[in-house]
Amino acid sequence: DKNGNIYAATLKGIFSYTLANKKWINLNSNFSPEGTLRRIRRLKFFNDEVLIASTSGNLPIFKVNIKNNTLDSLVDKTDTLPPNMYGLEKLNDQEMLGGLLSSGFSRFNVNTKQFKIGAGALQYSDSIRYNSVYDILKDSRGRIWMASYYFRLAEYIPEKDTIISFQSDPYNPYGFEGNDALCIYEDRQHNIWIGTATKGVY
Repeated sequence: DKNGNIYAATLKGIFSYTLANKKWINLNSNFSPEGTLRRIRRLKFFNDEVLIASTSGNLPIFKVNIKNNTLDSLVDKTDTLPPNMYGLEKLNDQEMLGGLLSSGFSRFNVNTKQFKIGAGALQYSDSIRYNSVYDILKDSRGRIWMASYYFRLAEYIPEKDTIISFQSDPYNPYGFEGNDALCIYEDRQHNIWIGTATKGVY
């Protein structure tokens, strides 16, 4: 966070390392019922006070207020959002993007709890892992990149709610030659790095 404290996602909840106490603390003890937040896949700050946590469970996304020590599920059990959420990225001051297992990605409003499955090539598919989105990155220029299983590297255009796939193509010299993409990173020189399942790093 802005104060230099570290937050770690684990199977048993969120742990924080505070510079003041110089020790790890399990934040789950602050929530009721204890143990609600577990099997965490990703953490992303929404603002200075709120962490968004994605999980592999029947309630896949939580809003964690680290100032007030409060926990709020952003999805009800009756919702149809798939139970496994991977990558997280802040889209704007109201919305987040979440990568899903076999269902592409979701665009959701943190305040109203309204979700919708993203449009385009990464829409819902019944096949396992087909459209899984493992990571999402909003780069320094504001472009949104997605690492997906089948469509490899893709770019999301939020203004048009559409996806551009960079799959390898003999007629496209800019096609991405890697196979299924798992993670994306931007370095300090603003280069984009993509980690793949079997072909290494691009």
